[in-house]
Amino acid sequence: MDIASARATTGIVINSFFAVDLVNLGADAVYYAAASGTSMATPHVSGTVALMLEANPALTPDQVKSALERTATPMPGYQQHEVGAGYLNAYEAVSAVRRPDQSFE
Repeated sequence: MDIASARATTGIVINSFFAVDLVNLGADAVYYAAASGTSMATPHVSGTVALMLEANPALTPDQVKSALERTATPMPGYQQHEVGAGYLNAYEAVSAVRRPDQSFE
C-alpha cells in the first residue's frame, strides 16, 4: 500500500528512488512522493510513540512496544510473522496508555 507524503525537491537519491511514483501523483508530484515499507511506516510509528510518551511519560520501551502490538488492527489474510501485529492504530495506542487500569506487560 503506497503512502503519499511530502518530499524534498532536491537530492539525487530521493528523486531517482521516487521517479516512477511521481507520474501517479499528477501535478503535485513535485511536492509529494508515494512509497511503501519501513521508510514510510517509521515516521508514523515514532510520532505515535511520542504521543504515547506525552500521555504517559513513565512508560518503558517494553510497555510502549506491548501497547503498540495490542492495539494494532490485524491485517486480514496475513499471519503475525509475515506483517507484525498489523496496522498501526495511533488513537487506540495513545488511549490505551492513558488509562490508569491498563496493564502493558
